[in-house]
Amino acid sequence: MNALFSPFLFEKAKCFLNNSNNILLLSHLDADGLTSASIIALFLKKMDKTFTVRIIKQLENINEIKETKSDLVIITDMGSGQFGLLKEVINERKIIIIDHHQVQDQFEHENLVHFNPALYDDTISASGVSYIVIKGLNPGFEDKSYLSLIGAIGDNQFEEGFKGLNLELLNDFVEKGIIKKIKGLNVFGRVSKPVHEALSNNFDLIIPGVNGNESAAIQLLSDINIDLKNSDGSWKTLANMSEQEMKKLVTNIIMRRISHNLDPNIISDVLEISNESGLTSDLKEWSVLLNSSGRQGFQSLGVLLNMGYKSYALPKIDDLLKEYRKTLTKSLEYVKMNSLLLNDLLVIDGKSEIPDTMIGTVIGMALNSMEYDTINTIIGFADRENETKVSCRTKTSINIGEVLAKVCKKLNFKGGGHKKAGGAVISKESKELFLNSFSEETRGEMLIKDGFV
Repeated sequence: MNALFSPFLFEKAKCFLNNSNNILLLSHLDADGLTSASIIALFLKKMDKTFTVRIIKQLENINEIKETKSDLVIITDMGSGQFGLLKEVINERKIIIIDHHQVQDQFEHENLVHFNPALYDDTISASGVSYIVIKGLNPGFEDKSYLSLIGAIGDNQFEEGFKGLNLELLNDFVEKGIIKKIKGLNVFGRVSKPVHEALSNNFDLIIPGVNGNESAAIQLLSDINIDLKNSDGSWKTLANMSEQEMKKLVTNIIMRRISHNLDPNIISDVLEISNESGLTSDLKEWSVLLNSSGRQGFQSLGVLLNMGYKSYALPKIDDLLKEYRKTLTKSLEYVKMNSLLLNDLLVIDGKSEIPDTMIGTVIGMALNSMEYDTINTIIGFADRENETKVSCRTKTSINIGEVLAKVCKKLNFKGGGHKKAGGAVISKESKELFLNSFSEETRGEMLIKDGFV
């Protein structure tokens, strides 16, 4: 996998690192950003380097870099779309970018090292790229290597199973005994929640009549003679159910889904960390822990958890998780009552009701829900202070990252992303203008002619 990048890039990065005395590490606040930062931080710690980690919403201005006294800045999970900003500071200090978002403009400079496989491979997250880069710099480095896949799961790259580079990483970790791969229901709470709570409160698997209804989940289990508790009095979880119980449960869920014309294929790979237990044994659950801390303003707890300070960070994040899921539930209820359908595009103006740090998660969940199974693309807005965060997800062949980059360039805003997902930051009064520009770019027509409320 080191062949992704030229030996010259690794040598240049080594030179930057060896000659640096004070390093600033910037990364994004989501699970992928937090794991990317943690992988780099673990490496810098092993190198005995002095460094500071700062987690931000996005690289919107350059003050974070301008004001630092650091002689080297490492940027993970962002940077490839912000060359215009970085040109302002590239002469004063060395910069290493480790990213996986689509590159908007090619830019080279003697003070820049840019690691990004997006031009030829989009099957990896920033945390995966970070791991590959560190392995290229130090082939013996294995510290918490599973973080590279936790970031990918948090970035929705495991929805249909890993592919490409992510799959290569997974196969390597399974072969080394770092990760165990089993078959099961890959839902949040599989390890940590009583089975009735995992079924009713999950946002991953549509179970008609059960999602959001704990009483219905209990009744389902009663109907198929599955006890809520184990013989020792502990709560039964999806992870500790017997094979026979799991077969009965899966059969019931499949029958419910078939009756609603939903895909019956619900069994998938479940990934566990070999030397972990509880919440942090399941890669999916770990990724949700990181998103819950990062998107609620407690990014440092996510980094601490990743770096091994589990006894301190995990209880605090577990408390945050309850609030995170309450906010998601409230936001999804808001979406049901306040969405606008324009052709096959669903528009959600979250205003100040949906947090700007969670709008992407909310519309991603809506796109995969039963209520919106005929919708192919969703755009969501969430207001913050004097501006609006835009997030977009699609099931189509439209390259959302490229579209948003073009629209933002035309309207003088900042935006970009991946093929299936992207984001932007615009002025509050520009929602209608943005939607029409998006529609013109993707459909050749304006969507809104009489105002957008």
